[in-house]
Parts: sequence; structure tokens; C-alpha cells
Amino acid sequence: SAVTSLSLRDADMLPPAEIAAAVVAALEASHAATEGDVVTAVARSLGFKSTGDSLRTRITAEIRRLVAAGRIRDENQMLRLSE
Repeated sequence: SAVTSLSLRDADMLPPAEIAAAVVAALEASHAATEGDVVTAVARSLGFKSTGDSLRTRITAEIRRLVAAGRIRDENQMLRLSE
């Protein structure tokens, strides 16, 4: 018997824009955070109780894309929004 739930989300189905918005929101709330803290905050804000490898990979990739685009900066392993 297959079990389905609207509350279950698949990390691979998350749009990059939704992840990026959650990353920015996490940094707006904390002003600065480690990558690990941002990953955890983003996962929770997107409704995930745990951060599996797939989800962590997707969030980390989006953080790196935002750093490369200049939206956030990595200063001594602390992520901050760019001014």
C-alpha cells in the first residue's frame, strides 16, 4: 500500500528560487551565520524536519550560486548578505 501525504516534500522538486529566498530570509534574520546553520534554518523553513544529503546538497549549491552572484558573501566561514 502506497502512502502519500501533501506534507511530504521532495528536495529534488524544490525550485531554486524558493531555496534562494529561504537562504536570504535566514541571513536577514540572523545577519551572519555559518553555512551549516543556514542549511539547517533553510531546511526547517521549507518544512523539512531533517536535512538529508539531497536537501543539504541543493541548499549548499544555492548558497554557492548566491555567493558567486554577489548576493551574499562568505567572510571567514560566516555568510552575510551583501550590502
